[in-house]
Amino acid sequence: MSPTGLSAPEFKIGVLGPSRVGKTSLIASILADSSRILSGTGVTLRPRGKPTEIRIMNRRTELDGAVLSGRFNAGALAGNKDAVRFDLALEIGASSAGIRLSLLDFPGGWLKATTRPDEQEEEWLRCRTFMAESSVLLIPIDATVLMEASSSRHRRAVPAILTTPEVQAVAEEWAKERTMRPEEPALVILTPVKCESYFADNGGTVAAGQILLDTVQQVYANVLDDVRANAPEAQILYCPVDTLGCVELLNAEWEASPGTPGGFDFKAKFGTRKPTRISVHGAEDVLIAVCRLLTSARREAEREELIDLQGRALRAEALARQKEGFVRSVWLWANGTVAARRLDASEKSRAAEISRQRTLLLAEAVDTLANRGFSDRVRTF
Repeated sequence: MSPTGLSAPEFKIGVLGPSRVGKTSLIASILADSSRILSGTGVTLRPRGKPTEIRIMNRRTELDGAVLSGRFNAGALAGNKDAVRFDLALEIGASSAGIRLSLLDFPGGWLKATTRPDEQEEEWLRCRTFMAESSVLLIPIDATVLMEASSSRHRRAVPAILTTPEVQAVAEEWAKERTMRPEEPALVILTPVKCESYFADNGGTVAAGQILLDTVQQVYANVLDDVRANAPEAQILYCPVDTLGCVELLNAEWEASPGTPGGFDFKAKFGTRKPTRISVHGAEDVLIAVCRLLTSARREAEREELIDLQGRALRAEALARQKEGFVRSVWLWANGTVAARRLDASEKSRAAEISRQRTLLLAEAVDTLANRGFSDRVRTF
C-alpha cells in the first residue's frame, strides 16, 4: 500500500509462445540481470510474493546447474503444467510504493485446440482475458528452430513447432482490444531466445544476426501485419536475448514425427564455452523497453494522483477554516470536530508531499532509462 493509502498500479505483461520455448527462463534471466541493468537509477526489480520468488529461484537453480554440468538441454527443463503468474515489483529504493508487474505464463500446448485438455478450457479463457488486458505482449521465439531449419521439409515444420498461427490469433485479439483502451500504453516485443550461437558480441564467433532478423520478419509477418492493422499506435520491438551467454549449440536434431502437425520434432543441445559463467545479453533491451513504457505511465498516474490529493487537501483546509458562528464554533471546538478537520487537512497535505517526492524520484528514473540506448541488436518494426 502506498503512503496515500492507494494501491500501486498493476501492469499486465502477456507471455505468448509454445511449450519449452524458454518463457520462464527468459523471465528468470531478466530478473537476474536487473540489478546490473537498473544500477544507478534508484529502481529495483524484485519478486513480489513467495510463490514468484520460489519459481524464479527454482529456474535459476536449474540453469546454474546446467551450466556447471557442461551440457544444456533446454528440452529437459521442467515446463509448466498449469498457468503460472509471476508477480514482480518495480520499486523506488526500499519503498513498497512502485509499479506492480504481473506476467502470465501458461503451458504452450494450450495454444493449440488439439492439445488443450477439455478440462482446461475455462482456465484458457482466463488466460486469453489476461493477455487481451495486457499492456505488453512478450513473444519469445526459439532462435535455434528458425536458424537450424536448413531444408525445405524442416522449414515446413517451423509454423507447427512455433505455433505461429495460434500466436497470430492471440496477438490479433490483443491488438483489437487496444482500440477499447486507447489511453493505455501498448507494446509488442518479439524476443528470440537462445541466441548465443548467432551473435559475436557475447563470446560467440558467428555473426548471423541479420539472418535471424530476416527470418523472424518472414516467419512472423502475419503476426506483425495483424498488430499493425488493429493497433497502429502500438510499438513493436525486436529484442534478441542470449539466455545464458556461455553456451554454444552442439547439434540440432530433427526427428520425424508423422503423427504431429509439420511432421517433425526439434531438439537442440548445447555445450558450455569459457568462461563458464552465465552472461545474459539482450535482457537489458527488454527491460529498458518495458521500463520506458511503464514508468512513463506511472509518472502520469502519479501526476494525476498528486493533483487529486492537492485538491482534496485544499478542500479540507478550507473546511477547517470555515466560519460556523460563535456558538457553533465553540461547540465544534469542544467536541473535537475542528481539530479533526485540521488533522485531516494536515494528513492529506503530507500525503500530497509524499506523492510529489515519489513522482520526482520516478521522473528521475525515467530520464535515466530514457537516455540509455538499446543495443545494436534491437530493431523497431
